[in-house]
Amino acid sequence: MGRASVPSNPALTLLCGAALLLFPARSQDSHDQILALVNGEPITQKRLNEEIRPQLAQLEQQILRLRESMLVRLIDNLLLEQAARRENLTVEEFLARRLQFAAVSDEEVEAAWLRSRERFPGALAAEAKYRIRRNLEDQRRAEAFRRLLEDLRRQSTIVNYLNRQAAGELAADPGPRLGPAEAAVEVVEFADFECPFCRKAQAVVRRALARWEGRIRHVFRHFPLPNHPHAFPAAVAAACAERQGRFWEYRQALFEYDGPLSDAALLSLAEARGLSGAEFAACLKDPAAAERVRRDIKLGRKAGVSGTPTFFVNGRRVSDFTQLEAAIEEAFRHGQASR
Repeated sequence: MGRASVPSNPALTLLCGAALLLFPARSQDSHDQILALVNGEPITQKRLNEEIRPQLAQLEQQILRLRESMLVRLIDNLLLEQAARRENLTVEEFLARRLQFAAVSDEEVEAAWLRSRERFPGALAAEAKYRIRRNLEDQRRAEAFRRLLEDLRRQSTIVNYLNRQAAGELAADPGPRLGPAEAAVEVVEFADFECPFCRKAQAVVRRALARWEGRIRHVFRHFPLPNHPHAFPAAVAAACAERQGRFWEYRQALFEYDGPLSDAALLSLAEARGLSGAEFAACLKDPAAAERVRRDIKLGRKAGVSGTPTFFVNGRRVSDFTQLEAAIEEAFRHGQASR
């Protein structure tokens, strides 16, 4: 019986080994462990960790992304193996039957040649058309393979415990939520109020909430990016609106506001939505409000978030917001198994 193989990943081995070196087993006082002495003055484990913390955070995210992507590949390979066994075929035979060669007509090649002939400077027409035909054939095979995997996933029960662990950690931390606690699908959104893509994503979020009203729970997490100067203060302002029970209205106002999110604009938006101006202004200066935002940032980094918007649907990361609804549909198909 044939077996589809997954190549070993040297990058994953290297990163995991690096993590073991950088995160040695710690005793209770390991932070104070002296690693070097310079003319009698110590350099401790704590100081070293503080200096390399940004690099360690990036390394942790790389390891997490590698684990997630490799697990998905392993799942897909196992689905193919199982499907082939059911038909008493090798994986190669199964794929050959399911991904039969799709002929590309001369008319299609000619049309593609006329549309893109400027991309083949100096090439003979026969050579260019041959390359176009091969490219179209490859695209059709790739699309057929994608549809085959989607069908196998749809027909199967997949329990992704790595996703379940991530979903549990994301859900455990308090934060603004919409939807019933018993919802089968939870959508966690990490966003930045100055991020243009986050603003574009809101139409998709609203559509999903309306489409599955009462069946999904939406959790919002702050992840202001350092290259957006007003993003962190805006996130703090949203946390202050949360204190007064007006988070979701204020969140919408921030995403819809066209101008710079200055302190004056943040206060004006709050007052326009009925928040207490004095209480809101005091909250903006409260370190606890800023720490509320930093807690979300730490949670996002731990989950591998590096850009916005990033969604997690029952723990599965969705970085392309245009794929959010498809991810929710898949989560409903496997909701009972993966929650």
